[in-house]
Amino acid sequence: MPTPRSVRLFLCSLGILATTLAARGQVTITLHATPTFDSLGYSTLQTYDFVFVLNSSSTAGSAGFVVTGDHYDWSDEFTFEPPVWSSVSGDGLMGSWVPPAAGIADNASHLIVSAAGSTYVSPHISGATSGTFQISAAADQSNIGLTAQGHQVQWLYFSGSFTGLNFTGIGSTLADPNVYMAGFTGTYATSTSYQGWLRTTDFENAFFTINSLSVSVAAVPEPSTWAALTLGLTLCGIGAYRRRRAR
Repeated sequence: MPTPRSVRLFLCSLGILATTLAARGQVTITLHATPTFDSLGYSTLQTYDFVFVLNSSSTAGSAGFVVTGDHYDWSDEFTFEPPVWSSVSGDGLMGSWVPPAAGIADNASHLIVSAAGSTYVSPHISGATSGTFQISAAADQSNIGLTAQGHQVQWLYFSGSFTGLNFTGIGSTLADPNVYMAGFTGTYATSTSYQGWLRTTDFENAFFTINSLSVSVAAVPEPSTWAALTLGLTLCGIGAYRRRRAR
């Protein structure tokens, strides 16, 4: 028995949605860390997660720096640059991450990946040492919309090397961070442990030892996909309506 036209349109729309979801994803990077001393409500007896979600907007181009074969440094140092992160959160933090507005203070957020043997250290990440991975969500002379124990957070920094996490394929032009990082999904134990650093605008500090890092990808549909699905469903509805009238 032939498949009704409306059903074919519906299945086609679902196929388009599934294809796009498989092709594009939003990367989440999670740091699992333990405080080096009790501070800002963090206890050395517990492990805490800090979550950085990359900006997946198709209209946001990547800004930053690249050295072929050595490192990528995705950044939004200025308020006119597209944000590196769509959200930043963590255990013990309240509020919602918001980059500084123009005219207040520039942002200082980075995601840096370095090839084996690289000694690159971002001059914009305070306290960072050479390593394969450096990450920050920060503000210059402002706050990032998050609070810890009522204190406004000014920056979050993490840096370290991780077993099995080897960044390769670093080209001569800055890659899309979601596409690049999607190739490194998994959980990696720390091989060279550097401290993470949370600082507030009133100079309170919490320091962390990174235990491991996780990279995951969540499917995010493009606006064009929703449009195609909506069109398909609309055509299905029109077809069903016409059949009812024909009866």
